[in-house]
Amino acid sequence: TRQLLASDLPEDPGFAGELMRYFPKAVGERYPADIRRHRLRREIIATAVTNSLVNRMGPTFVGRACAETGAAAADVARAWGIARQVFGARDLWSAVESLDHRIPAAAQYAVLGDSARLLRHATVWLLRRRRDRLTVDAAVKEYAAPVAQLRSALPRVLAGASLEPFEAARTRHVSASVPTALAETAAGLPMLDAALEICEIARGSGLRVEDAARAWFTASAALGLDRLEARIEGLAVDGPLQATARAGLRDALRSTQTRILTQLLADGAGRRTGRSWEARWQDWRASHAARLEDWQRTTREVSALSNADFAALSVCVEALRSLAE
Repeated sequence: TRQLLASDLPEDPGFAGELMRYFPKAVGERYPADIRRHRLRREIIATAVTNSLVNRMGPTFVGRACAETGAAAADVARAWGIARQVFGARDLWSAVESLDHRIPAAAQYAVLGDSARLLRHATVWLLRRRRDRLTVDAAVKEYAAPVAQLRSALPRVLAGASLEPFEAARTRHVSASVPTALAETAAGLPMLDAALEICEIARGSGLRVEDAARAWFTASAALGLDRLEARIEGLAVDGPLQATARAGLRDALRSTQTRILTQLLADGAGRRTGRSWEARWQDWRASHAARLEDWQRTTREVSALSNADFAALSVCVEALRSLAE
């Protein structure tokens, strides 16, 4: 809270809603101008943001995000505020909490846990990719609509190792009496981890978000990147340094996948001739046949390990970088 008060975050229009939500609805409707001039306006906003961050993300989130990215606490709060709005987290939390005593608490905790994980990854992505452009309203305007399009397209574009967990989670939520629409939204949370990368690829290539997403999940399945990421996520960590190393490995994997797709989808000749992304994907595979064989050999060796460690998975990610060159 002290760090937020020492920053200009309380002046960011993107957090003005925190001030209005602090007061009873009737007071806000009757005295909005007085509330905006409240002498403790900055303190109320900083406290409300801190409370929400700690309640939703846990007491270590801000410290870990600062350590992983070198960002200040206020930047972490801004990035998280963007992610919270882009992914409609408030509406999701309200929907889940409205089911108190109607569905098992474990089912509610599972959805809330998945939402926190998604916001954690999105926050770190924003801090690494656009820390100099963390204006909340502008970033929400840029990403909210494409992310909503991706969310609705997920059942149609998932492939490989992502499809089975999605369907299994949806079935599990429905079996726990979660309403069908909310069950599908909840099942898609882990698959939205790459949402911001997909939005960037769509913007750079001129593709629809749905087509960019289909290309992402198709490439991920064909190259075994979904399985590699799962193994990275499964790495045991002993302390914050190893946690940071794991996050860095995961980020390197995602960045390289983004680079591969950006190259093949933004190909000038392909765009001029109107070639589909599927055709360009096949062209890319053909032109990288030798390197693909090396990549597949590396992944087979890592897959054969019963307990791949940081070193083995780092070699795998480095091989992927070579494939992207």
